[in-house]
Amino acid sequence: MVAFRLLDAHGGTARLRAAGALLDDPDVRLRVRAAHSVRSWTPAPGAPRESAEVGGRLGRAQHLLGESALRMPMWAAGINR
Repeated sequence: MVAFRLLDAHGGTARLRAAGALLDDPDVRLRVRAAHSVRSWTPAPGAPRESAEVGGRLGRAQHLLGESALRMPMWAAGINR
C-alpha cells in the first residue's frame, strides 16, 4: 500500500501503471483506491498526447471500470475511441 501511495502521489504515467496493475488485486482496499486513481488520472504537464502506452493501459482498465468512467482520462490524454 505504501508503494502505491508513493507512485500515486508521483502522478503521470507512473501513477497510471501502478493503479492499472492493482485493478484486479485480491485486496479490496487496493482495488478501490486503484480504480479511483485511474478514473481521476490526468497526464503530467508536458506529457506527449496520444501515447500508445497510456491508451493501452486505459483500454485494459475499461472492462473493469466501464467506458463512461474512463471518458475524462482518455480525453485528457488525447485518445479517441
